[in-house]
Amino acid sequence: MNRFTNFFTIFSPVQSLKQAMNGFSSMAMVAWLACGLLLCLTFSAIPVAHAQAETMESKISSEDAQKKAISPSETYLTISASEQKEVDQDELVAELRIEVEDPKSSVVQEKINSAVKAAVASIKQEPSIQLSTGQYYVYSYDPTPVIVSSAEAIKPERNKKNVIWRGTQSLRLVSKDSEKLLNKVGEIQGQDFVMSNLSYQLSSEKFETEKDGLIEAAIKKLQNKANIVAQSLNKPSYNIVELNLDNSYIPTPQPMVMMKSDMSLSRESAPQPPTAEPGKAVISLNVSARILLKN
Repeated sequence: MNRFTNFFTIFSPVQSLKQAMNGFSSMAMVAWLACGLLLCLTFSAIPVAHAQAETMESKISSEDAQKKAISPSETYLTISASEQKEVDQDELVAELRIEVEDPKSSVVQEKINSAVKAAVASIKQEPSIQLSTGQYYVYSYDPTPVIVSSAEAIKPERNKKNVIWRGTQSLRLVSKDSEKLLNKVGEIQGQDFVMSNLSYQLSSEKFETEKDGLIEAAIKKLQNKANIVAQSLNKPSYNIVELNLDNSYIPTPQPMVMMKSDMSLSRESAPQPPTAEPGKAVISLNVSARILLKN
């Protein structure tokens, strides 16, 4: 019994030392893990801090650039000026139409086709006249409408008995030579065509030519305004940063020549050529600019 007691007595310190060593190892491992985690967090925070520093520097640089760009000695201003001119219209436009009525739609269309074909051939003999055909349509109507019952209204024999077909097609003639156009119009009127419109307009070529002449005058007005503003604000000089041009054409209203829609009038002898005199047109040019006033 004493032998066993001595053995445990001797073994107990050794076992205690071993347990102590095991405890020390566990604590060391925990310490090493804590140090590793701390190092990871430290290195991961460095790029974030660096990015935040770069963002702050960029923001400061941008603010400095804006402060430099907006100088207190510079003032931006938008001004505008306009110029206009009244010019003579140089292009004559005539619109004529052929109208045909008949109980048969085929007859109406045949007469229209023949009349328009002959008129087009005649107009094309004059190269100074620009020609275009307009709307062509045929429709039917009842010349003597009466109140009937709904049953009688839908009877095919009644509708065919009373229906009249009417058709029309138009021609448009444009020329700068008004004398030749008016003579041709008189000739076409003698072929059962009636007048729808006869008026002058400003040609696109003359519009562009006159418009270019307004640019210089409009810009001079703009510069005078800029000088007045600069002097009023005690600014010795200015620069035009942006310039915009806007033009328009305002024709003078003219009465439209309309002919009475009476088929008997178109079958009279060929009328004398019509008379037309050119009117005025107003061309305007608007100029706007963004200027920089400087000290």
